Amino acid sequence: MSVSGAVLCAVVGLLIFSNGLWGDYSFDDNFAIVYNSDSRCPPMNDTAPLSDCWETSKIISIFSNDYWGQDISQPDSHKSYRPFTNLSFRFSSFLHRAAIRLQEDPTFPEASKWIAAQPE
Repeated sequence: MSVSGAVLCAVVGLLIFSNGLWGDYSFDDNFAIVYNSDSRCPPMNDTAPLSDCWETSKIISIFSNDYWGQDISQPDSHKSYRPFTNLSFRFSSFLHRAAIRLQEDPTFPEASKWIAAQPE
C-alpha cells in the first residue's frame, strides 16, 4: 500500500469514528462500563487516593466476575469472561482520574516548568 493509500485509510477511519469521540455511552456500554464497578475506579472525591483504583480485592474480583460485573458462578451471569478488557477499562479510568488530579494540583504548573527546564 502506498503512503497516500495509508493516509486515505486513516482519514476515512477518523471521519467515520470522530462523531463518537464526544458522545455518551450507548446500548450495553452503560452496563459494561458505567454500572460495572470492576471496570472503573471508585468515585473520586477530594480525599480518595489514586491507589483506590488498584485495591487488591477489586482486582481479584475482575478475575472472578463476568464482563458485566456479576459473579460468574451465579446462574444469571452471562458467562462472558473478559478480565483483560475490564482491566483496560479500569486503567483508562485511572488515567482519567490522574489527569484530573494533576490539573487540580496547584503545584502542577511549577512541576511542569521544572521538567521542561531539565537538560536532555
